[in-house]
Amino acid sequence: MNSDVLKAGGAKVGEDSSGMPAVALSVKDKDEFYKITKKISNMDQEFKKIAITDLNLDLYNPRLPKSKQGKDETTIIEYLLLEASTLELMESIGENDFFAGEMLLVIPNDNGKYIVVEGNRRLTAVKLLNDPTIATVKKVAAKDIADAAKYKPVELPCLQFPSREDIQRFI
Repeated sequence: MNSDVLKAGGAKVGEDSSGMPAVALSVKDKDEFYKITKKISNMDQEFKKIAITDLNLDLYNPRLPKSKQGKDETTIIEYLLLEASTLELMESIGENDFFAGEMLLVIPNDNGKYIVVEGNRRLTAVKLLNDPTIATVKKVAAKDIADAAKYKPVELPCLQFPSREDIQRFI
């Protein structure tokens, strides 16, 4: 989404602690959240909560190094654990729950599931909270964080777009 559209919908556009682009909605109550969500959903997107088992990482995420693009989810998860402060994000979500104002941006996949075009690190953190055995590196730390977590979301708030191009024009 371009930043003007997001700002008009009440969002703040900036960068997260690792320098990645980030969008945050500041909502005071549930009614305000749904009002903003409805505004966004009228822009050819659909808001829905999706089970994490139906969400796949974007294997062609342009933020991944070329050597990792097109590989499998295990390779992407390993990279995100080593390079993207994913353990810290796991701790935060495990302690505070998933912040609904930072929805994942998804497109439908050919197999009836969804590809997460924006939010791969957050999805990885949640997948690891629910199943730390998928970690191939930092296994002990991932298990310890998962064991201590108060929250392990099994569904995440998502905005579904018709195509990758529809999302990329905004991010």
